[in-house]
Amino acid sequence: MTSKLESLPLEVLHQIFGHFCVHCQETTTSDLSYLEDRHTLYDLSLVSNRIRYTAQLVLHHESLVPIRIPLLHRQRRRLGPFLRTVTSRPDLAMAVKTLYIDERFAGNLDMETARPTYEQALQALGTNSNSVWSKRRMSSKKRRHPDIRELETFLVGHPASEERVNITLNTVAVSEILVVLLALLPNLQCLIVDGSSFKRYLSKTTFDGFGLNTLSLRSLHARFLPLALLDIAPYLENVSVRAQDPIRRDLNPRTVHYSVYGNSFEQDEIEEVLDSYKQPLSTFIYEPETDERPSHILQPSLAISLLDRFHTSLRSLHLDLRFRTFPDGVTAHVKPMPIPSLKKFGALEEIFISLNTIFGGDQIVPKPIYEHTLVEYLPESIISVTAVKTNTLAFPHHLQKGLIGFADAKKRDKTIFPHLKLVRCDSRHVCNDTITRGLLKQVGVALVYQEFPRPGRQIFDP
Repeated sequence: MTSKLESLPLEVLHQIFGHFCVHCQETTTSDLSYLEDRHTLYDLSLVSNRIRYTAQLVLHHESLVPIRIPLLHRQRRRLGPFLRTVTSRPDLAMAVKTLYIDERFAGNLDMETARPTYEQALQALGTNSNSVWSKRRMSSKKRRHPDIRELETFLVGHPASEERVNITLNTVAVSEILVVLLALLPNLQCLIVDGSSFKRYLSKTTFDGFGLNTLSLRSLHARFLPLALLDIAPYLENVSVRAQDPIRRDLNPRTVHYSVYGNSFEQDEIEEVLDSYKQPLSTFIYEPETDERPSHILQPSLAISLLDRFHTSLRSLHLDLRFRTFPDGVTAHVKPMPIPSLKKFGALEEIFISLNTIFGGDQIVPKPIYEHTLVEYLPESIISVTAVKTNTLAFPHHLQKGLIGFADAKKRDKTIFPHLKLVRCDSRHVCNDTITRGLLKQVGVALVYQEFPRPGRQIFDP
């Protein structure tokens, strides 16, 4: 089998190995399957020199992509070796398309190897730490690094001689390594940065020191948006930040996919975020990380009102308004009024919505309204609908009645909703009901069961 695999053309090998790569498949996957695929690519790279060449290139498409706890600690020590690899192997550096870096890597950063590896990377870029420090220390007070002493220690001092871990020093080191990686990875398309330190440390002065004026980034995902990155990333199509970090400048993106994360919602912040876009918005995602007060949750009616200016361009809407019930008995849920009709959004193709958003939480709604809800608020352009359970009293059977009513309406008028082909739901009660599934199948709609874990999922999630 190995000899047959080795005899295949490199182009064919690349296509085969690409099936184990999230980047090549242009999709997302669960942590477990992602890890299995990474191991498969790694094992393939050990088969022979010929196979290693292609497998390593595909393996490096995604470098340090996050694998959630408890596997994250395995990633933390990989920052130094990864920097060494892309420094010594320009071919692999050119292959990297996605980079994930977390300030928590600082906790286990091996400074004895990280510092000399960083120096080697600087040499590959035609500079050295003394030159970098010379430029940085001359910065004006306004642009000076907030932890200038630790920066000096990392660049020209002797950090390895310290007896204990200096977490500030290590965090500065992680930030500096990120900048070097941005300079070393010419084809980087997606950057995922996690941690507030990057927002504090990354500045125009930082990038100027390496001659970084323009990055080819298409996607930027950050819990705390490093605004300085926006100035050198003019081709961004996909920006994901927290709601508390609104963009205060014009991105001028060609296509926008904006994800809002956070638990401290303020209407003016969302408005400022949306006002920053002069181009048509194609995707809007709202996912609260935790639940605190009802006033801190984006109400669906307000979301639709704010998005109204994009009603001709919005193609995907993701409003995750599921709410947790905490062990102390306090239910952090709100009772939103049902989402307004989306008929006006003539380009909308995909929607992710929670049942309380559709049916209004625990309100008592007459049965006939359940049966007509989906028909009345879905636009004709819709292709797929994802509906998820909540901790409110909007039970899944409300959705079941809505789907039956939808199927009945479409059976009577085959011209409505001509594009809808898929309904996904995390309720086995709904998806296992043969009557509901059969009625939808008759009108060309598949009903599929699928789970959708929340960000920061807890054991008492719905």
